[in-house]
This record gives sequence, C-alpha cells and structure tokens, in this order.
Amino acid sequence: MAKQLRVVPAYGRDYTSLDSAKEDWAANKDFLIRNSSDPEDGRVVNRQDFPDGEVILRYDMLRKQAVLQDAKKKKP
Repeated sequence: MAKQLRVVPAYGRDYTSLDSAKEDWAANKDFLIRNSSDPEDGRVVNRQDFPDGEVILRYDMLRKQAVLQDAKKKKP
C-alpha cells in the first residue's frame, strides 16, 4: 500500500493558488509533514525525499488542500 503524506509549507510560506504550491513542490522546496498519527510529524520533507504515494498539500492558510501525484511516478 502506498503511503499518504500530508504536508504544509515550511518556513512561514503560504500560497494563495494551487499552481504556485505545485510549482514549489516540483522545485523541491521544503514542506512540513503534518499528520499527528505519523511518527515523522513535523519533519521537513520535499518531493525528492518522498519516494512514492500521494501527497496532500494544504495551502491558503490551511483552508484548502489538493492531492498531488509524484511527477517522477507518472508514465507517458
């Protein structure tokens, strides 16, 4: 079963649009793992660190969320 990762922007960043959040995830910017049931809650992670699974990215002051698929996993 693939892992599901919930992340929020790190270092005080925030995004008002999904496109800008996706761009930063694709550019390997840092995000924080936010899942109280995950032992790695609070750890900094980026796309390069996450091998597989889906990413749930919270943005716009944590009011919105989007499910991202890892671009490395996509097949033509």
